Amino acid sequence: MTTAIAGAGCSGPAPATNPYAEDFRQAKEFATSDFERAVLEDGEITRAEYEEAMQRYVSCIRDGGGNVELKDQSGYYVYQVSGDIDAYDRMSDGCARGTTALIEPLYVDVLMNPDKLDPDEALARCFVAAGLVKAPFGAQDLRDLMTAAGADGDSSGTPVDPAAQELVNSEKSIKCMENPSSMGKEE
Repeated sequence: MTTAIAGAGCSGPAPATNPYAEDFRQAKEFATSDFERAVLEDGEITRAEYEEAMQRYVSCIRDGGGNVELKDQSGYYVYQVSGDIDAYDRMSDGCARGTTALIEPLYVDVLMNPDKLDPDEALARCFVAAGLVKAPFGAQDLRDLMTAAGADGDSSGTPVDPAAQELVNSEKSIKCMENPSSMGKEE
């Protein structure tokens, strides 16, 4: 019987490793609320858990007299603040503690880069998948493209290539930059 059990244990694919396991462990260690600990416990954040964290944050801001709306951008939210910006800024950190401070960045990281690749490599892969460029195209090729397009923040006098600029400013490129795992697809 032991042989059968040992044999059964050796068959089948090995369990997949979570490239974010250490990030989840550290986040759980720094959790300040039971809600955060519960969300982080299983090493993943579901969309429903993310939504709940975001709603708790928004409710806290509103309870403090602030006004913030959530706008979906390629699978994650960006904030639209209106009214008294200074009041929002004063409340933001306190409202994020125990709700979004640990959950939101980890959810967005996993969503945008599930394999935890070098960010430039993840974006380069999206450019290829979206049909913006042809393979092989890697991280260094992406950095070169951004430099040619004048989109790398380097004002060293490198002349801007209009074709590179057009490609980088295209709708598919912007979708890739918003979320490299989107592969440039329309939502």
